[in-house]
Amino acid sequence: MDRDFRAELRQFFINRRSLHRSERETHLVSLLSPSLKQRAVLSQCQWLLRVPYLREANVLFIGKLQALLKGQVYPPHEIIQWEDALCQVSCGIVSRGGHIMTTGTFWGIDTILWNPALKNREPCNTLTYVEVLTLRRRDFFETLLLFSRAAQYSPGVFDQALHHTWSCDDRQTENEGKCSTMGGGVWGWW
Repeated sequence: MDRDFRAELRQFFINRRSLHRSERETHLVSLLSPSLKQRAVLSQCQWLLRVPYLREANVLFIGKLQALLKGQVYPPHEIIQWEDALCQVSCGIVSRGGHIMTTGTFWGIDTILWNPALKNREPCNTLTYVEVLTLRRRDFFETLLLFSRAAQYSPGVFDQALHHTWSCDDRQTENEGKCSTMGGGVWGWW
């Protein structure tokens, strides 16, 4: 390997260290008592509570979502391709659609929409080393369904997610992605 590439790899792994530390902290949080776990989750996941349909979320629900977050580190000048997920800049700076996004900002709140034509599929460009946390759409809805069945969710979260998902019916394009109805027991989220 040439010297420049080795230096680039070393820089990448140095920047990945904080992600590894976060993964260890997530494991440690899972070992805490329920009350300590709630406090730890609230301190680690304030950004999830800024997502419009999660503002009224139960701490247990947020804790489950936090455990499902996957981290990835990207070097400068790399393109982060769109994926159907809620994403947060945990560390670093990216640009997306002409907007600069710094630590703590997020995108992908439209991941709950059924109709793919309504989603913003703009990729991100990294400006510095960036750590991104991702919550996949499928993981979100599986957790939401689990909590709705166990009645451990905050009703506002479930209702808001349904409202955002079902509102796509009003903006359909050529019958694509028709939303299912709850009356028939069909969950067309994924």
